[in-house]
Amino acid sequence: MTGLLNVSVFVRQLRAAREQLETARRQLESARQQPQIQLVQRAMAETSDHLKILIEKPYLRPYFYDNKAWVEGDVASLNGEGDGGLSHAGMF
Repeated sequence: MTGLLNVSVFVRQLRAAREQLETARRQLESARQQPQIQLVQRAMAETSDHLKILIEKPYLRPYFYDNKAWVEGDVASLNGEGDGGLSHAGMF
């Protein structure tokens, strides 16, 4: 009878150890993916910032959507005078 009790205790300990190993494996996988998740979160935040600029300043859209290259003399402002707009150096 004592032998069966010992086997039963051993089986329970084995199951608990398997659960701990599975938990550790999930935590390790999560830690491996964390840098990638942070990059995705950063990319989403930066993309959101760009969208805000494009919504607030529609005159900049050709530079982003139409792949228009900035050339010397381009004035990127709503009123065309260059005050408050972005120059090539300020855009990137």
